Formats: sequence, C-alpha cells, structure tokens
Amino acid sequence: DNSIPLNYLEPSYECEICKDTGYLQNGERCICFKQEIINQLYKMSNMEHMLKKENFDTFNIDIFSEEVYPGEKLSPKENMKNIYKESKKFTLDFQKTKDNLLFYGGTGLGKTFMCNCIAKELIDEGYTVVYQTSFKMFEVISNYKFRNNQDNDMDKINYQMLFDADLLIIDDLGTESNNSFTKTELFNIVNSRLISGKNTIISTNLSIENLGRNYTDRIVSRILNNYIGCKFYGKDLRWEK
Repeated sequence: DNSIPLNYLEPSYECEICKDTGYLQNGERCICFKQEIINQLYKMSNMEHMLKKENFDTFNIDIFSEEVYPGEKLSPKENMKNIYKESKKFTLDFQKTKDNLLFYGGTGLGKTFMCNCIAKELIDEGYTVVYQTSFKMFEVISNYKFRNNQDNDMDKINYQMLFDADLLIIDDLGTESNNSFTKTELFNIVNSRLISGKNTIISTNLSIENLGRNYTDRIVSRILNNYIGCKFYGKDLRWEK
C-alpha cells in the first residue's frame, strides 16, 4: 500500500501542547519552555555533573558514625537513616505533598548531598527544579530588579522560576549579605511559594537559634511552622578519610 498518510503535510512538533512555540494559548509559558530553561541553567552551573555523582544511588550510609553523638539521642548514622527516609518520602509523595524541608546543621554533614539526591530524583521524573545557593539566588533577584540591559528577558525568566518551579532548593541560607533587601525578598519567596502550594527545601549551616537572630520573626515563623526540620550532626565528613 503506497497511499500517503492524510496528515503528511501537517508539521510534527516536539511538544504537542504548545506546538513548539513555548507558550500556551492563555499566554503562559509551556512546561517544555520552563524545563528547557532549567536544563540550560544546570548545564551552565555544572549541576548535571554533580547530580551524576551525588544521588540516592551513590548515597552511602556507612560513612556515618554509629556512636551516639554528644548531646543527641541518636548516632549520626541512625539520624541520617531517618533523614534519608524523610527525603525519599518527599520525592515519592511529591505530586500530592505540600511538605517543605529545612536541612540544618554544621558544614560537611551531607545537607547539600541530600539536596542533590532529591533534585536528581525529581528532575528525572520531569518536575521543574530550581537549585540555587542563597548567594546566587539573591544575585538573580538583584539582576532582575536593578539591571537594565538586553539580557533582561532572561533575568525575568530566572526570577520568575524562583516562584514557578515545582521545587525550589535554597542551599547555604545565611551566606548571603544580611540586609533589609535580602530579608524582604526571602520573605516574599518563602511566603509566595507557601500560598501557591509550591514545595521548597532550605539548607543552612545556621542553628535554629541563629536563624532567629539573622532573620525577621515573619520569615522564621513561616519556616518553622511550615517546614519539616531535619537536623544534621556528627563529624565533618569532608575531613574523614
């Protein structure tokens, strides 16, 4: 049968939703457009390489001590097992959960590694994930609000994705300049994402007490009342051989 298909003259699209325009009929950006932005951001930030090394498959619970840590009820290993379970549950229930996570504790204890595990799992499932250090996040905000040049459309997209991404991961909160601008913008992002039901993970080296000292009551109360706290403790793993 040499008959020609009836639709042979119709163009084929990679994305049937937006017909490869990047935009929906209501003017909103299509999910394919958003995901392509995320992909480009990851390539530029070397995150792709990092997520291949740091994910649930490469996670090794045996590097954590089995001895009960001073001042804590559990050993770092038992504590990390609980955090691992909480993180896996977060990814498995992601489509229906409104949970947010707060990873806090000293440096070199696995907070960033666990953020990477969650990020890779959800990216592989097709969710839009924005992963920024706190310092870089405020740079994105500053570029959008104060810079006026030809790249401004990209600045706008980067800024909007802080609010629109299915998951926002803010790593190293507390390393940014601490001023009224950053405090106002942090509250805006945290509060807006809570209102819209978007999930957020915050990682910080600050203790709960120091969070209270560094940030306004409005910010801290939003985080403590709406985030599941996971405390990391033990010896700095970066110095372990």
